[in-house]
Amino acid sequence: PVMFLPGTNPYLDPVTVSAEQNYMLSILDRFKNVPYLSWDLINEPSFSSPRHLWKGNTPNEDMAESRAWHSWLREKYADPNALAAAWSQPEDQVTSFDSIPLPSQNDLLFNLEAGHAGQERALDYNLFAQEMFSNWVKTMVATIRSTGSKQLIDVGQDEGGVMNRVLNQFYAQAGLSFTTNHTYRQNSALLWDSLVAKAPGIPNIVGETGYQPIILPNGDWHFDEVTGASLIERKWAYGFAAGTSGALSWDWAREIYFGIKRGDGSNKIWEDTMRDMGEFAKKAEPYAVSFIRPEVAIVLPESLQLSVFNHLALEAQQNCVRALYGYARSQAYAVGEDQIALLGSPKLIILPSPWVLNQQTWTALVEKVKEGAILLVSGRFDEDPHFHPTNRPGEIGISYVPGQLFTRNNEIEWPEGRAELTYSGEKTDFLERAALPDSRNFVEKPIGKGKILFSALPLELNENLEAVGQIYSYALKVADVKRIYSSSMKNAGIMICPTQFPHATLYVLASEADQRDVSFRDERSGRQVSGQLLPGRAALLVIGDDGDMLASYNWK
Repeated sequence: PVMFLPGTNPYLDPVTVSAEQNYMLSILDRFKNVPYLSWDLINEPSFSSPRHLWKGNTPNEDMAESRAWHSWLREKYADPNALAAAWSQPEDQVTSFDSIPLPSQNDLLFNLEAGHAGQERALDYNLFAQEMFSNWVKTMVATIRSTGSKQLIDVGQDEGGVMNRVLNQFYAQAGLSFTTNHTYRQNSALLWDSLVAKAPGIPNIVGETGYQPIILPNGDWHFDEVTGASLIERKWAYGFAAGTSGALSWDWAREIYFGIKRGDGSNKIWEDTMRDMGEFAKKAEPYAVSFIRPEVAIVLPESLQLSVFNHLALEAQQNCVRALYGYARSQAYAVGEDQIALLGSPKLIILPSPWVLNQQTWTALVEKVKEGAILLVSGRFDEDPHFHPTNRPGEIGISYVPGQLFTRNNEIEWPEGRAELTYSGEKTDFLERAALPDSRNFVEKPIGKGKILFSALPLELNENLEAVGQIYSYALKVADVKRIYSSSMKNAGIMICPTQFPHATLYVLASEADQRDVSFRDERSGRQVSGQLLPGRAALLVIGDDGDMLASYNWK
């Protein structure tokens, strides 16, 4: 491979990091006082092998990484026997930390037929990657600040920052001015894309976006300038949702897929969309002076996400967001399991199908319940991050027996309803559930001033999201969460995403349905809002405390 810098590892080799700093300083010394300049530390980072870009965290297997890996394990576990227990290994096979190799590809990938104890180390390698990358970010930020620069600093991450690489929720606290998400592939989960990319207290933007090429075997395109226009509009609109601060187009040049201009230099039709959204943003700006945090928090199950069951954690997160916004007609902010100190004091906490969880997070959640919060958790939550059982349920008075979820169709009943949950495909091969006394599938447990609502079945991994939305609605009622808006619409494909400012509410409307009529009531002002939104399109509204329409895009 072509090497542009000395050393072996861009994040961990001191020789390479020093060269990076010197290169940065050669530019910073000239431009440190330039206004409206932002420093993007790295574009779409992967950790740490250049041979496996955009494919999850993968060892580079160089000496610097090995030394850092051994040091990290030593600091976390202290005793090799503790590491052996965590990884389900015989003690005589883990005699010293320095003898532990970096994980292999088979250790890091989900494989039903080739599962082995070595896959328990996937979590630790992914946590190691988060910490090492965050440390590198801190070093680069300190280098920039050492020059006296007060300019903005970010990491230009793509959806790997919410999926399976270095995650926004981890490195957001490393001194960055804001985070980004390049929303290219998760077209059916664009609201989730924005919501989970934003860490509490740190601005986030959709830093690049567009339609990625979808080319059929016969060469036909699924997206082009015209057929991809509504998708791009929704992506830009979701850049204003869930507290996110806006969106950027990737390429302002002549480029067939992402360029804002055609090959002949004329403007694509997207330019009108961007201009009109820009006009909306100018009108909305005076009211967006601060962000009122929602009363609902989603705790992202990062121990599961960073394990070989990454795909289950992502499905649970995405289904949680769709059920909450599309069916329960509510809103939330996201906090990572490993960033639980940033949780704040929400009325309702949703922990979607966690299965495994670190003890520090569980202890913090129980404390929040004792203080008066409502916690909704579903499926097993008794196992530690390495899939070893604990006595958490018994300690809070919810005794259950863990077991395999081997039935495809399962009935659940809660105080205000009953529904059937469906688990299809391979889920009945490996999913697990809790078995409560008397064959119940739902229980409520008061603890202190609050309450835990527990579903024995992993709600967010089933296909009946309408039922999940109904259970969420019940939890919202128990928690006394105030509605930002109300609507009689039943079509969950009409997404309504409110963000409250001190004296106005921003609404992002996105149609993922064939229904055109949209109506809802802004509860703060009492204004009834009605109009039409074409299938696939998006609209933006700002409604003041008095009901005035202060700004709008694509709404009549």
